[in-house]
Amino acid sequence: MHAGDFMIPMDGFSLVSDGTYLLKYIPEEPYSYVFNSLDELQHVRKEHFYTEQGSPGVFALTLQESDFPIRIRSFQAGDKIQMRFGRKEVHRFFIDRHIPQYQRQSWPVVENALGEIILVPGLGCNVQHYSTMPNLNVIQY
Repeated sequence: MHAGDFMIPMDGFSLVSDGTYLLKYIPEEPYSYVFNSLDELQHVRKEHFYTEQGSPGVFALTLQESDFPIRIRSFQAGDKIQMRFGRKEVHRFFIDRHIPQYQRQSWPVVENALGEIILVPGLGCNVQHYSTMPNLNVIQY
């Protein structure tokens, strides 16, 4: 959390501050969705993310048939992604980007059939799934 941020645990929820606003935060259950083809992944809209046709950026990746089934799930402690500059722990991304603690538990990650994290929306995709012509974007909101 940033200086001035705080979290006060209450009964079944917390009061959190992002330095500007005071919010009522209700903890969320982990989620996980499995998709068996690129067609299934087109224009998905869920509570924490949506998908769209690929365009370059930190929300994009290029999928191959061997990647399926794809799982889009909430972040878990210990998640790591292989970037072009090395292996990065996803929680470090949150710290580096000043993502508030209360947003981290619902942040989506994309996992391939081998259980490897291949995309963290906002951070980027792993080195094997990067191209200038991506076929999918996963947007976190």
